[in-house]
Amino acid sequence: MARIGGRSLSRRRGRDPYQARTIMLPVGGKCRYDSADWRDSLVIVRRGALELETTRGVCHTYLAGSILCLAELPLRVLRNPGSLHTALLAISRRQ
Repeated sequence: MARIGGRSLSRRRGRDPYQARTIMLPVGGKCRYDSADWRDSLVIVRRGALELETTRGVCHTYLAGSILCLAELPLRVLRNPGSLHTALLAISRRQ
């Protein structure tokens, strides 16, 4: 199961126009894809590996350092295929 947390990107006082969420996938972990979860987000694979399975069953793997946009894609599941916890950072504008 994925763990999601949020934090502000700015150390300034007041409302920051951006927010960051950390998503952790344990070894062998997976989470069902929901396009709304990734709307307006830039996703960075901070640690480990991320495997994306499409609705046609094709898998693509991205390693630490990869930068992705996961909104509006024909995906079924996000999975950690590696031997380390996968850490994703999703940056988006505040609503």
